[in-house]
Amino acid sequence: MATITLTANTDVSALSLANDDTIDLAGFVLTFDVQPTVTGIQVTTPGTAGTCVFPVACVIPTWDFFGGSNTTAGMIGTLPANCEIGSITGGTIANSRGIGTNDGTVGTATGGTASDTYAILTNNGTVGASSGGIGVASAGVITNNGTVDTSNGGSALNSLGVRDNNGTIETATAGSGNNSDGCRDNNGSIGTVTGGSGTTAYGLSINNASGTVGTANGGTANNAIGVNTNNGAVGIANGGSVFGAIGVVINNGSVATANGGSGDLAGGVNTNNGTVNAANGGSFSTAYGVRFNNGLSLRLSDSTGRGVFIWNGVTCFVEGPFIDGIIPSNIKTIYSLGPLSENATIAGDATVITLSEGTGTAGFTGIRAISRRLGT
Repeated sequence: MATITLTANTDVSALSLANDDTIDLAGFVLTFDVQPTVTGIQVTTPGTAGTCVFPVACVIPTWDFFGGSNTTAGMIGTLPANCEIGSITGGTIANSRGIGTNDGTVGTATGGTASDTYAILTNNGTVGASSGGIGVASAGVITNNGTVDTSNGGSALNSLGVRDNNGTIETATAGSGNNSDGCRDNNGSIGTVTGGSGTTAYGLSINNASGTVGTANGGTANNAIGVNTNNGAVGIANGGSVFGAIGVVINNGSVATANGGSGDLAGGVNTNNGTVNAANGGSFSTAYGVRFNNGLSLRLSDSTGRGVFIWNGVTCFVEGPFIDGIIPSNIKTIYSLGPLSENATIAGDATVITLSEGTGTAGFTGIRAISRRLGT
């Protein structure tokens, strides 16, 4: 477990290494001219910035690289497609980076200890896990054009797993720091996003028009949000288990299914300005599938009547009994597929119209027809 400090630019083949040694670059260049056979090596550059280059194929999944003060191309300028390392960590001074461009495979990428530090500037390859660091605005990956298996927000303010995703992320989870999003902007594909424990920490902050998300989950902490703004497509939006843990806060795109959760106001979608195909109330009385709907009508497959709370500002559609409680005075027209709950109170002068199509597919068709005539 010795530390070997470089005194000049050096080929890795010239070093006498043993398992679990540490290499201090000390401002010099380490060239991987062969694939090392030793394991468990740590490569550091704590002082003057040093760099590593990989002119030949090199698969060293047990080697860990710790960025120091590299603020230009990075400790590793480019990791080629035929190379693999165990981990890369962002640096120790502001704006330092670990890898400039990753075309290969990285097991773990973690933001650094200083502000605006990141492990990978551009990922075109594969990253197993990407996490924000302990530095403010640190990030695991700035731009992902490749694949990231797991993206986690960090513990500091604005510490992100991935800032901009144009590729594929399997799971994105918000962290414990304020605004520590699993992913900030998505133009690609994310399998599952989940809110974290930090204030306004989102699994995904913005899903853009070209972005897709399989499942958006509210988290286990108060106001833990899956997706803050969806302009693209979300398959399933699930409310969480605690207060305000919402699957999607604002939907301007499309959501296939919105499910309320088990927490107070833990809705699938809070405000729908786009399209939701199905809305289901949750197990808590205010865990709505959709809380406020200003968009297109949807199928309400909810026996509790909490599929949608307020619809189109002045119009409300319900299937079966409406939520037990007060129907707000701004609701002027209620279209129902059945009688309202005996515990429902109409605060204003809303007119209740019971549709005659029944409670099956024809009933849903009737709701859609009425909503189209109303221009919703």
